[in-house]
Amino acid sequence: MQNLVEPECLVRHFIAHPPREVFARVGEHGAPLFSMRFDLLTSADTATRARLERLPLFRQWCRWLRLSTCFVGTTVSEYVLAPADVPAPTFVEGVLREHGPHHRLVVIKDIPTQSPLVPAAANRYADALVDACRERGCAVLVGQALAYVPIDFVSIDEYLGRLSAARRKDLRRKLRSRHALDIQTIPTGSAQLEDPLAVAELYSLYMNVYEQSTTHFDLLTPEFFAALFADAGARGVVFLYRRAGRFASFRSSSYTRCSPARRQFRSTRN
Repeated sequence: MQNLVEPECLVRHFIAHPPREVFARVGEHGAPLFSMRFDLLTSADTATRARLERLPLFRQWCRWLRLSTCFVGTTVSEYVLAPADVPAPTFVEGVLREHGPHHRLVVIKDIPTQSPLVPAAANRYADALVDACRERGCAVLVGQALAYVPIDFVSIDEYLGRLSAARRKDLRRKLRSRHALDIQTIPTGSAQLEDPLAVAELYSLYMNVYEQSTTHFDLLTPEFFAALFADAGARGVVFLYRRAGRFASFRSSSYTRCSPARRQFRSTRN
C-alpha cells in the first residue's frame, strides 16, 4: 500500500481494535477503512457551532446531522493507504460502488499533497486520486496542515540555534524544568508495558486529554493501546514522564519509512 509512513502493525491494531462506535475493516482493493455516525459539526468553528446550539430546536434536530459515513483511511495513519497497483480512477470507482449505496457520505481521508514523507510516485498517485474524485463529482476539501520535525541536527543546541531568540529562551526555560521529572524510555513489547495496571493508568491520561478537548472525532480503546504497547514489531518507543512518583504524561513515537537522509519523527502525546 502507498503512503504508509507508520509501522504496518499500527493499522492492523486499528482494524482489530477500532475506536468506540466505529466499524473498521479492509476494503475491496486492500485499503483499510471505517464506518461511523459522523457529526457534520465536528469541524465547525466555535462561533458557528455556538450559534447553532442556541437555536430553540437544536437538540431535537441535531441528530439529523449525524450521518452514516464511510471513511477510506484510518485515524492512526498520517494518510489514506491506497493500492499501488490499482489506477486511481479504478480505486475511486470501486470505493463508491462498494460503499456509496450503504452510506450517506463516503470520504477518502487524508490524501497527501506533495508530502515530504512519501516517495514522488506516491505524491503523483495522490494527485491522480484527487483528479479522479473530482471527475466523479466529489468535493475536495483542504485538511489540516502537516506537522513534522526533520531530524537533521546532531544536538539540542544545534536545533535551538536555528530558532528565534524568544523561542530559544522559552524552550531553554522549559528544558531547565526537566530536573523535576523522572523520564523513562521504554520500547514497545517490554514487560512493563504489558502490565494491565500500567496500561490502565496510561489510558486514564489519554482520557484526560480527550475529555478536555472541544472537538471529538474518535475515541481509541484500552484494547488498542494494550495491543500496541505489547507489540515489539511496532518499533515504537513510549516515553513515560513522572512527577513526584506519579505519571504526569506519556508520549509514543515511531520513525517513518523515509530514507536516512530524510528521516522524520512522528509523535503523539497525552
